[in-house]
Amino acid sequence: MKIENLDFQTWCRNHKETHVAKWCREVYPWVVLRNIDFESVFLNERQIISFNHIEYEITVLSIELQSNGRYKTTFRLKSNMKSGQSEWEQRKWDTVFQIIYNKEGEFITVFTKKEDPSKDLVAKFMKGSFKRITENKSRPVSLLLFNSLISYLMEMTFPNAVYLKRFAVDTEAEGYSKIFTIKSKYIYPLFSIDRSHWIFSSFNEERAHRIGLRLADQCEKLTIIFCNPTYTRHHRCKHKNVEVISLFEFYNRSSEKIREQFERQIILLQNHLSLPESKSNELILNEISQPKFTEYEIKKSELLEALAIMKIPVSNKYVAFYFFAGMNLINSWLSVNRKNPEISNKEEQLFKDMYFFKTYINKRIVEIIENNIDGVNVSFQNQFCLIELFNFQISFYNLPLIDTPENRIILDFVSSPKNKYIEWSGKRLQPVAPLIFSLARNFKREFYESLIKVNSNIS
Repeated sequence: MKIENLDFQTWCRNHKETHVAKWCREVYPWVVLRNIDFESVFLNERQIISFNHIEYEITVLSIELQSNGRYKTTFRLKSNMKSGQSEWEQRKWDTVFQIIYNKEGEFITVFTKKEDPSKDLVAKFMKGSFKRITENKSRPVSLLLFNSLISYLMEMTFPNAVYLKRFAVDTEAEGYSKIFTIKSKYIYPLFSIDRSHWIFSSFNEERAHRIGLRLADQCEKLTIIFCNPTYTRHHRCKHKNVEVISLFEFYNRSSEKIREQFERQIILLQNHLSLPESKSNELILNEISQPKFTEYEIKKSELLEALAIMKIPVSNKYVAFYFFAGMNLINSWLSVNRKNPEISNKEEQLFKDMYFFKTYINKRIVEIIENNIDGVNVSFQNQFCLIELFNFQISFYNLPLIDTPENRIILDFVSSPKNKYIEWSGKRLQPVAPLIFSLARNFKREFYESLIKVNSNIS
């Protein structure tokens, strides 16, 4: 006997929208659960269900008819991965579940017999204990942790928002999308405040823009938070009521007290739940002085991190160092890849398009000029811009200074006595860009950790 309507949507209908376990239930292997046979003849018999190149082993351990006329069945589910790829694509399970259904075989609820393993993973992730997470890394776990971090930040930003509330598609909405049609009759925002504000998540930036294009007309304001930026810029949602922001940007809107609390978690997510290499400031500084390589390899996770922080405002010299070190890393990555004689015309155009990052350098320089940020010196010499901070000089050529209201602030600065000449040291930082970026990240984290410590002592 296979249980009827065994899916997450039915679980949601059978429980309150505010149920605290909703986020745990969402990640259950529903497709597999639907295919389990709960007939008593299969008690203690092994069932094998194959799905997405993964073999699931199910054993029904007990079937109990309760006094309320419902059945409570206990079963164990274990996944056997056949390849490294399947380990990443699907989550590992070795868990005992209990499922409740009526005499007609209609689904009511399902839960784990002991504490839900998702809760344990999320708790360790939020505390910064990553060992068990790296042992269980997979795409579904990444998404679980990504949404959990957003949920935590949402509680502080929008405490009245509701998790996974169902909305009917409004086909009469003004500007209802005819190109990006909505296949389902219902929409489930990650968080929502009626139809005034919806918040969605997307691991990929490109998909985030597609969500914006598809749902812009369904609510008054739409926010989509993405984890990993994309190099390509095919679909871009430009609706005025839609904002597509990186997790770093969303995180940066939090109070200073918690702003640096979860940076390591974001980097772990961008690095596919693999721990990045960590070095002390002393070791990094020594290696910058005496590099081991003529050109350091830039990892994809580092590039994604740099792309994700482009829109974060500069509020002090530590954030400025982190930002400009990230832009130096992007600049270095582009310089190295454009030298490859085997790149295609399409790749060449992609790399050219990626120089859009320089427009954000202008925005951050404007903030430095307007706020007179201490410890950061900026100098323009013809087409050459030099930023000096923490005894490093980071330079950029050919910043796009077309005459706009924002760039006018820079143009006025360039022609003023404030634009003081800074002699270049001759030290090129692009070859050691990953080291500079790692050092800047450490500096910023240590600054905010000390700030949090001081504030906690005062309180």
